[in-house]
Amino acid sequence: MKKYRLEPAQTSGAPPSHTGSFPLTAAAMAANKSPTPTLTIMACRMTDYGPFTRVKRGMGLDRANRFLDHGNYLAYGLAATAAWVLGIPHAFAVMHGKTRRGGLVFDVADLIKDAVIMPEAFLGAMRGDSEQEFRKACIDVLTRTEALDFMLDTLKEAARSEGVLA
Repeated sequence: MKKYRLEPAQTSGAPPSHTGSFPLTAAAMAANKSPTPTLTIMACRMTDYGPFTRVKRGMGLDRANRFLDHGNYLAYGLAATAAWVLGIPHAFAVMHGKTRRGGLVFDVADLIKDAVIMPEAFLGAMRGDSEQEFRKACIDVLTRTEALDFMLDTLKEAARSEGVLA
């Protein structure tokens, strides 16, 4: 089980040019392998969530972890739909490795998880949403942001740039 601890006060990965209370700069994003830890710290701070440890695979007991898992599964569903609509095998892997079943679904879901799912998960946790209220809020924001259209457009553009799609 992959586990990483994120405290709202943690800024050790921030570059020297960091000013203010959030390390959201191009340098800070480039310093991390993934922007997710930096964005998670920001979400904790912006919602006054408090100390947070990301625990995956349904093992987290707090609302934010449960909502992140729940929202990510919604993103995986949209990603699988996007691949299916375009006739691309969902098991085709780009970033998540060739041995991981459903790799493309994870890759495509990553397009929206940090920008759409994460903020909604922390907001829902702070509002005290039930699972059903969070699910509705998440579906509303996925619809409002046209997440499926974004996934479809991104997949088509990637296929075009590789000469797979005319």
